[in-house]
Amino acid sequence: MDFSDNGITRFGGFPLLQRLSTVLINNNQIRNISEGLGTSIPNLEYLVLTGNNISNLADLDALSELVNLKFLSLLQNPVRDLEHYRLYMIHKIPSLNILDYQKISHIERREARELFGGEEGKRIKEDIERAGSLSKGKSGTMRTLTPDQELLIRKALERVTTMEETRKLDHILQTGKIPENLLERLGFTEDDDVMVTDE
Repeated sequence: MDFSDNGITRFGGFPLLQRLSTVLINNNQIRNISEGLGTSIPNLEYLVLTGNNISNLADLDALSELVNLKFLSLLQNPVRDLEHYRLYMIHKIPSLNILDYQKISHIERREARELFGGEEGKRIKEDIERAGSLSKGKSGTMRTLTPDQELLIRKALERVTTMEETRKLDHILQTGKIPENLLERLGFTEDDDVMVTDE
């Protein structure tokens, strides 16, 4: 089934399609993946999400419901630039054989097990969940950074003292979006020129 080049913003909402094994949904504007895919398209094996706007690892968690998924492409999505991206996907979707057109090796599977099976893995998962929550904000409304605000955040990065603060600010710069409830905490006022976008 091919949904390429259609301006789609969310992957999901399928009726029960037990025989569906392939979905091509590249070159859209997908930012979110709906839960329930394992029930609606349980036998999906091949999924191409190349060229979309997925920016958080937490936004990909719903794909773990696809227990028969063997091939996944997320090329040209911002999420691929995040630390631990490949190992996280290998960990979340054990059935995968090929990720981004590269075969998953036994070494990568072992590294994913070791990383996410220990204390560091628990911390990373918590950070991923927190980043997912930040991207939505309490009200689900995000604001697009202006160039001046981006400059201020880059300056703030020079002053942070913890890795958690660094990760949060890095994430904001990578996505170019900031939850409304963080604006005031970062010193932005209601008079700042920001563009509001609904997630």
